[in-house]
Amino acid sequence: MIVQGLLSRGMGRGYLHLDESPNTDLDFSSSNGFCIRPWQQLGILPSGKARFCCLASRLIRDEAGPVSIHSHSLDDIWNGDSIKAVRRMMMAGERAPECTGCYKAEERTGHSSRLQINKDFVGGFLNPTRDAPAEFARHVTGSDGSCSALPVDLDLEMNNTCNLACRMCSPDYSSKIEADAVQSKWRPRTATALKEQATTWELLPSLASGVRYVDFGKQGTDEVGVYCSGKHWARVAFNTDRAILSLRMRGVFEESRATWKVHLKLGDRYLATSLLSNKVTRIDLPQHDITGECRIVIRAYPKPGIDQASFHTDPPTFRCHLLQVGFNEAGARTSSGALRSWAGKGAERALDLVNANPNIRRLQLMGGEPLLLNETMEILDRLIERDQAGQVVLSLVTNGTMWSSAVEERIRKFKTAIITVSMDGVEDKFEYIRHGAKWTEVAANIGRMAALPNARVGIGPTIQIYNFRQLPEMVRFAAAESLSIRSTWLTHPRYLSVEILPSSLKQAMFEELCAFKEELDASPNGGSARYQEFVRNTAMEAAAIMNGEGDKSALNEFILYTNDLDKSRGQEFKATFPELYSQLAGEGVRWHTKTRHLNSTPVALDAHSSALRDLAAKGLRWLRILLPALSRP
Repeated sequence: MIVQGLLSRGMGRGYLHLDESPNTDLDFSSSNGFCIRPWQQLGILPSGKARFCCLASRLIRDEAGPVSIHSHSLDDIWNGDSIKAVRRMMMAGERAPECTGCYKAEERTGHSSRLQINKDFVGGFLNPTRDAPAEFARHVTGSDGSCSALPVDLDLEMNNTCNLACRMCSPDYSSKIEADAVQSKWRPRTATALKEQATTWELLPSLASGVRYVDFGKQGTDEVGVYCSGKHWARVAFNTDRAILSLRMRGVFEESRATWKVHLKLGDRYLATSLLSNKVTRIDLPQHDITGECRIVIRAYPKPGIDQASFHTDPPTFRCHLLQVGFNEAGARTSSGALRSWAGKGAERALDLVNANPNIRRLQLMGGEPLLLNETMEILDRLIERDQAGQVVLSLVTNGTMWSSAVEERIRKFKTAIITVSMDGVEDKFEYIRHGAKWTEVAANIGRMAALPNARVGIGPTIQIYNFRQLPEMVRFAAAESLSIRSTWLTHPRYLSVEILPSSLKQAMFEELCAFKEELDASPNGGSARYQEFVRNTAMEAAAIMNGEGDKSALNEFILYTNDLDKSRGQEFKATFPELYSQLAGEGVRWHTKTRHLNSTPVALDAHSSALRDLAAKGLRWLRILLPALSRP
């Protein structure tokens, strides 16, 4: 399993220590770049790749590239080269390049997610010892940047299964968009799925010809086992001209003194490391272009408390009852950046991560739409069955369409449920942006969520061209329902970013937000401090960009994209956003009717458009009949 790499270290004061002595010489007083996230959160993307924060601009990497749960242990991921470098920089008072987004936000507005995260940490549920962020880091960080504290905040995105095709989303996070013949052409999926293995070699327990076995049982014996002979390792080696997709192993342990790991090396590159158990261990590998000599090394490591001398003089035994290697099709290559969803093993791997750390405090499940996944329900059920739910804060990011009494029953069993509903408008504007959702249904579901005694419900708009003038309406809705609100400014794709608009429209946004802030200040019902702070911070973000020049080329892309989606979905931008349409026209933006991908794409018409088409066809048939008769003398 991926979680065992950190379990053999001793615990103290609620977290682990790599060094015998703390880093007492570190001085955080001048630090303007520190954030607690690289010491707390681990996020796993649908591809299996990892990041330490949802806002980080880069994935966690080692010298070979991005790390992945398909090919790396938890220890390798949590203490990968890049995240160790981030920790070292932050502890030295330097700014990490992965966190540029927060630093820029602070320069513009004095506010950022980084500052809020550090503030929340001090008295929050992720910090039971109530340490200051830098003090916590001081206790758990080695001189190389390694962190001995297991991540207590897990952010898991299992795949892109979703029932909506939101305008600002992409195929990576929506299977609906991936299947949309028009929208998918604008933002192709960043990776394609790996092909299923076409060939499997079984290397043990029967011994294959042409394969070199070192320290395994000899050919012809009834049983095959590992005999370490003081080296504490055994090796299988062979040559391959095909990409390896998977490795499956199962063994029988003779005793419990050792921890057994398998290392897979192809050429000069390590592809995977994993722990072995009495159950089948499967390693799914990322795409690779290296072929040549493959070496599978099985190695024994003494468990804590085991006498080293006796371990070496009397090595343990491990009998391998299964060793299979799965290959790509002969002559085929996996595509560059290939993506393998880990949803099929999502429940198992998520529970591995939770069970490995007794101090786990938050589990966030995202998608796609997590409530569409069987794995989500299995994770919740297993946590409830194991009496762990009452100790875990469950965080769900949902589109709000899939709520049910069955979900409510599970949610009630958790310590706290933090539910964020993705919302990018209200009423008709909501339905326009979040295609496939019904406003009345989602609004009703939000009411049911908020009624749960252990739930904290909020909305999370993504600020973009379509909705940047609708923020007051969303805040009013949040205030009426007593919901929290936290937004994200869209930066990609650029043709949907507010920054490309003419400066006058951005200035109008700023002025409207300022006026709305005054309205909140004077309102006894809507003037809650949290809404005032949200509007103030959003206005400051708007102020930072309002004088920037617009981008006519990107605006033309926005029009083409909008036309493509409008015509393929039976929607109309002008009818849904008449004020914005007029303001764009007033700035000299001509709304043409051109499309890009629609012209070459068969489009399914909605019921209204289909009826008009049929009526037009009938009219043409009648004209063909009547015109000859009318033309007779």
